[in-house]
Amino acid sequence: MIKNKEDKFLNIIGLMSGTSLDGIDVSLISTNGKNYVACDNNFFFKYSIKVKKILNQAIEHHKHILKNKKIKFKLDKFITSLHFKALKKSNFLNKTDLIGFHGQTIVHNPEINETFQLGDPLMLSRLTNKKVIFDFRKNDVINNGEGAPLAPIFHKAIIEQKKFELPCCFINIGGIANLTYWDGYDLIGFDTGPGNVMIDKFSQIYLNKDFDFNGNIASLGVINDDLVKNFLLNPYFNKQ
Repeated sequence: MIKNKEDKFLNIIGLMSGTSLDGIDVSLISTNGKNYVACDNNFFFKYSIKVKKILNQAIEHHKHILKNKKIKFKLDKFITSLHFKALKKSNFLNKTDLIGFHGQTIVHNPEINETFQLGDPLMLSRLTNKKVIFDFRKNDVINNGEGAPLAPIFHKAIIEQKKFELPCCFINIGGIANLTYWDGYDLIGFDTGPGNVMIDKFSQIYLNKDFDFNGNIASLGVINDDLVKNFLLNPYFNKQ
């Protein structure tokens, strides 16, 4: 897609740490915020074993954290300092107009309008001297979404740039999988259920590995057709 000279284009850093807890993804993109997005560079900041342990404990004990302001304050600062380290190592800061800060999700249940991310965007703004945009999930859930408002917009832009035939679907298999549907009129996005989170947990508990790299271990298995057929009888799979 050719850039429209009349549009205002921004260089934006997106920061993301998902349910896999493996680290922080730092992406530098340029976009007009409508129908054009280009990824200029990516950087991955890997978490240490100690950091992973702290984050796993935060998720496990999220109810206690949300009630204890002192612990929450410390964790907000801790998460933010990690993201600032990732930003400095990426060397993208001097190239960006603003920063999108997701934070670290420790609880997410959109059915009861509950979602919470650790991190202090105001602190990050002070440290970087950049404008920081945040609370994506919270605002989406408040507006009856499922907490991933950016993915459908991003997928729609890719579909239009690549001129894929409509209607078109994108499946994004992260820790939790989500689907985007675009037919030229309706843009729909929603979570479909567990993605890699269950196989990651299995790998950690039984194989002493963070995850099954490239699905190498899973590819050695044999499909249980009866189990799959039974699973697909769930009413969920008959939904439009």
